[in-house]
Amino acid sequence: MSATNSFWQTDEFSHYHTKGKPHIFEGYLSFFYNNEWKEHQLVKLSKSSMYFSELPGVLVSSKIKWCLVSSFIEETSSKTLYGFTISLTTTVKQDFYIENSESLDHWLMFLSQVSIMTTLQEDYVVIKEIDSGKFGTVYLCQDINYSITHEEYAMKKILKKDLKNLKYLNQIFNEIAILRKLDHKNIIKLYKVYEDEKSISLILEYVQHGNMLKRIIKKKKMQEKQVMLFARNLFEVLGYIHSKGIIHRDLKLENILMTSNIGDSEFKLADFGLACYIDKSLKSKSGSPGYMAPEILRGSPYSTKVDIFSAGIIIFILLTGTSPFVATTTHKIIEKNTKCRINFTGNECKGMSDLAVGFVMEILRSEPTYRPTAQQALKHPWIKYKKCCDSEFPTSPYTEDKVTFSKVADNVLV
Repeated sequence: MSATNSFWQTDEFSHYHTKGKPHIFEGYLSFFYNNEWKEHQLVKLSKSSMYFSELPGVLVSSKIKWCLVSSFIEETSSKTLYGFTISLTTTVKQDFYIENSESLDHWLMFLSQVSIMTTLQEDYVVIKEIDSGKFGTVYLCQDINYSITHEEYAMKKILKKDLKNLKYLNQIFNEIAILRKLDHKNIIKLYKVYEDEKSISLILEYVQHGNMLKRIIKKKKMQEKQVMLFARNLFEVLGYIHSKGIIHRDLKLENILMTSNIGDSEFKLADFGLACYIDKSLKSKSGSPGYMAPEILRGSPYSTKVDIFSAGIIIFILLTGTSPFVATTTHKIIEKNTKCRINFTGNECKGMSDLAVGFVMEILRSEPTYRPTAQQALKHPWIKYKKCCDSEFPTSPYTEDKVTFSKVADNVLV
């Protein structure tokens, strides 16, 4: 039995134990409930709701996922009051009061993992523009509250007027939901999400050494040893993502952010806007021409194996300095990508070791059934090779084909 009381919902359970309900934070809050003032009520926060026990066997909860949160400070004649407001709708809101600013900061930190914040200008100052694209602009920003330590973040700001249809808006919220679920050292971290009347802003981990596309264009060659180490990290993170039931669907050089200006194997995987959950009926054509698995382009059902293929394209480019689907137009790139006829005997592959050629051939198989999973790829002799010194892994011949890279990289199908 459940009864709705505006912000709160009351559920009665004969054998309900709140101790067993998973939560990410708990603390004491003061607020009005059923026209009565609750002083220092223990409230728990989960990944989707906040709740407390009113009586034994009675749970009072509110689903606050995606709801707006704003903090406030009220000055009275006797003391300063700290608190926050959660808005379920424009008319259904609840004010919560808390003892001090430190406790408020703790609540806001954990609420930011569940809800949408509204105090962007009070929390961050923009330093400069980093990049811009189809879905908004990325800025370097600094946390105002921690300006002494110079904590820097990347702010991805999307103007609502640029979200021309519901599909684009769903992509933004899909990226938020998936990034909140993932926690891996090689995945970009999402800290907070803000929304106001004009925009949606994502506060992300700042990675300052550019992306892999810029790196491979700038470098004149890439050692096979470095590519192998990079591939090992890439398939480890793909194994993690796939274990969570998620497909990235847009693996490409630009979405690999480099965490070092020296080594080429350490990175953060970014841009989960096209990511989706595994579904047997998946057929939508999503991805970037030149990187997409052929089964996507053919309109066939697909699985996590599409990420394996895209990873193979990336590794092929890093080893040879060129794409396997070089063409002068996007249409021709897609045509070659669909046919998936890759030449492993050409001049561009001559500098690769036999182990490397064998590995890339396996992960770029046209038929997904014969492609390995991420975990199987990690067991390949090339990935597991222990004596990875430069003399045993010859330098790949690098062709400085900037035009080819840009043509493959810039066109995205949605």
